[in-house]
Amino acid sequence: MSGNAEILAEEYQVLESIFPEEVERLSEDVLRIRVEPEDSFSAAKLVVSLQVHYTPEYPDELPNLQLEALEGEITDEEQESLIEGMKTAGTESLGMAMVFTLTSWLSQALVGVLDDRARKLKEAEDKKFAEYEEAEAAKKRGTPVTPETFMALQKRLAEQARNRRNKAEDERIRALTGKEREEYKKVLVRPTGRQLFETGKTSAQADLEYEDDDAGGEFSYDRYSREERDKVRLEREKEQESGGAPAVIYDSD
Repeated sequence: MSGNAEILAEEYQVLESIFPEEVERLSEDVLRIRVEPEDSFSAAKLVVSLQVHYTPEYPDELPNLQLEALEGEITDEEQESLIEGMKTAGTESLGMAMVFTLTSWLSQALVGVLDDRARKLKEAEDKKFAEYEEAEAAKKRGTPVTPETFMALQKRLAEQARNRRNKAEDERIRALTGKEREEYKKVLVRPTGRQLFETGKTSAQADLEYEDDDAGGEFSYDRYSREERDKVRLEREKEQESGGAPAVIYDSD
């Protein structure tokens, strides 16, 4: 037997009386004790096995300690922290039997482990919930309007409207006969009164040419929308008001 065998035997008897179902002597120099958190209100389960390896110089030096999870899980970081804590507690008891002190400290420390886990879990849930609320609030706020974003929006809406008009125009043209499409193209390219005046033609000549074009074909404004006819009328009225050459305005209405 080792030189401190008597001390170890006495300590084992004391531990066995306190922890009759938890302590187990694996050898003359090794004890194993089942340790649970002391008065924990946590729903999580955590039970560990503490192995105490006595040294020849015990109790004048600390025993070697090992931890193993029996129920639940324990991380390497938690194990390291718990063992360092027991060593600190044992340093204050050097020269005396200290396993009961180490076991009591560990039981209380396991409560702290569970509490710390619960705190971290709540913080993670709170953070996740705060991020969710912020995302929902951002959806309601929308994108802040600045001069740049407003101009970009206007440009995008104008582009969408232009595309819709072009698509509708293409559909109307495809519905026309070949001759009607040719007549419609003439309307699109025929110069305005101002353009004729600026090129040296009189308004009267322009009107006659315009009338001749209409009289010579079967083209009818009825094929086109009121919006298109109003657009031509408004353009020519503006020309007259600004001093341009007068023009004859045709309307089937």
